[in-house]
Amino acid sequence: MFFLNLNEQIFFNEGGTERYRVLETFHFLGDFDTESLYAFKWIGTLLFSAIFLGLSVFTLDRILGRPNLVRWLIGLYILGIGLGGICFLGGRLSGQSNLGYTIARAIMGALQSPFPMMLMIPALFSTRP
Repeated sequence: MFFLNLNEQIFFNEGGTERYRVLETFHFLGDFDTESLYAFKWIGTLLFSAIFLGLSVFTLDRILGRPNLVRWLIGLYILGIGLGGICFLGGRLSGQSNLGYTIARAIMGALQSPFPMMLMIPALFSTRP
């Protein structure tokens, strides 16, 4: 919900629409310029990724009792964030900003979901506790 309204505010600020469609709860976003909103977007992306990492670590370590897989999960997140950053910067440097952003957004979106934890499920059966 936060990111949808953040994107709506950016779209409105950039003249993409004349209708203001940001929910009233998020009207405070109208107080910020577009560059600040983009900064909020990246900070929020990293924050939500960290939350999902924390939940996945908790699940592996405390609920499933497999702390040995935590380092693999953390490595997966580091790899994902690194690849997302490389795609984003590569797109900007090559003049393909939209493509780089789209790929980086897909990677970061995957990190903000249960997907990385789901990738650990086969490892549960292939490694010892």
